[in-house]
Amino acid sequence: MNIFKFAILLSLAWSATPLLSFPNDSNAAITIESDSAEQNENENVTRYIGNVSINRGELNIKADLVTVKYENNRVSTIFCEGNPSNFNRLATNTNEELVGIANKIEYFITKEIVHLMGNASLNQNGTIIKGDTISYDIRNGIWKARGNSLSERKRIQLVIPPSDFENQLEQAPPEDIAL
Repeated sequence: MNIFKFAILLSLAWSATPLLSFPNDSNAAITIESDSAEQNENENVTRYIGNVSINRGELNIKADLVTVKYENNRVSTIFCEGNPSNFNRLATNTNEELVGIANKIEYFITKEIVHLMGNASLNQNGTIIKGDTISYDIRNGIWKARGNSLSERKRIQLVIPPSDFENQLEQAPPEDIAL
């Protein structure tokens, strides 16, 4: 399949998944639970160790080790490590979940951006994206994935459920899919 056909199929597949509407959690409290924690006030960093669970509105993160960085007495970045770490977020308009899994997760609070690093996957409504790294802009619903030429996974992979793909092809005018 040539690159042009692949690009069209990829865009049709992802657009077949309805855009999820996420609540604005910017004013929601962040709750963190763990087995233990240690804070370094000089560096504005707190580390949470063991069975870490983070909740903020409809967003939930689970990891083995979490480092929280503060700027101006507010949480700015949450960095998670685990085997694996995962996050999920419930969409308000569909009650469907967005689920991300990776060895490391970096969540930029104010920008509402999540970076998944190392064996990363993002599952939205049954469509699964896999790659070495995935960046997801929660606010705008935009993702970017890339493989890593240094590992076994050199390319990204997109898995489209049959129903989504078939529905999109049925809805598309013939001139849009004729290549």
